[in-house]
Formats: sequence, structure tokens, C-alpha cells
Amino acid sequence: MDQKKKASSAQSRGLARIRYTRRLLLAIIFAFLPVTAVTMAYIRRSGQWVVLAIPLALFGVGMVVQYILQQQRCPRCGEFF
Repeated sequence: MDQKKKASSAQSRGLARIRYTRRLLLAIIFAFLPVTAVTMAYIRRSGQWVVLAIPLALFGVGMVVQYILQQQRCPRCGEFF
């Protein structure tokens, strides 16, 4: 019985980590367009193109998080999400 609780606890932690990663990815996706719009408005007013690195970095982080999320396996059945 104790072994089963430990396995269940590990599964719960694994699923919680996957849910956290999914929420992080959704936050990045929903933040991308507003951040890009604000950045482009700033570029238009100031002419400084260096701030374009902010949405590009956000895009890069989103790609890394998506890759990590795709490589995670279900703690219970072992299949990819």
C-alpha cells in the first residue's frame, strides 16, 4: 500500500509539472501579440529597433517551452502528451 502511495505521489508531481508547463506556454502565447504591438508602437515613436529583441526573445522562450512540453511523457502510462 505504501509503495502505491509513493507511485501516486510521483505521478501527481509529474502531472503538476506538466500542467505548470502548459500554463507557462499559454501565458507566452497570449502575451506574444500584445508585447509585439507595444514594441512596434515604441519602435515607431522612437526609431530604436533594438527593442525588437524583446518579442524575439519571447518567441524563442516559447519555442523552448513547447519543445520541453512535447518531450514530456505521462507519468502513469509513459506516452507522449
